[in-house]
Amino acid sequence: MPGRPAAPWRRLSHLQLHGPRFRMTPRTAASLAALPALSHLALITPHIVDAAGHRDATDALQTLLDESVSLEQLLLVGHDEPHWVGAVRHWRPAVAQLTRPAGARPVTITLVTAGRLAPTAWDPASRAHASLYSDWMLARVRRGTHWAFLDGDDPCTDGAIAYNVEAWRVPSRHVALHPATAVA
Repeated sequence: MPGRPAAPWRRLSHLQLHGPRFRMTPRTAASLAALPALSHLALITPHIVDAAGHRDATDALQTLLDESVSLEQLLLVGHDEPHWVGAVRHWRPAVAQLTRPAGARPVTITLVTAGRLAPTAWDPASRAHASLYSDWMLARVRRGTHWAFLDGDDPCTDGAIAYNVEAWRVPSRHVALHPATAVA
């Protein structure tokens, strides 16, 4: 049936998409939002762009939150390498402005910013490629720790990676009353 995901996709509830080659566009977001059972989505070092391909995360992430009826958790994992795809600084401003439609299911965003612990981590000649952080998350998948970050003995380090975790519930947009229907 056109416009409906195939049966296995209709049952998909947890999904991680890894960069740095993964591009999240408003169209990708709408497709993900159409998955009726998708409750947990992780974007690992994503390249989030607008419809024209410019580095602007607002439209894609807002589309996801506006159109998804089942999403409960959005995990965004980025890094602090300034010039690589997946750097949190490229989409942090958009993430801070996201809202949910009034009456929609609450969504929690978990923003993880990862960085290397190596003594040369800040030496421009030793920058890590963004795929290092994708590999780190795949290792967490194998250990079953890929959805939770604050439950370990040392919650801010994981091997050669240090990370910062921020989590919050996305605020709902309030429905504005038309001036003619407002009660005095």
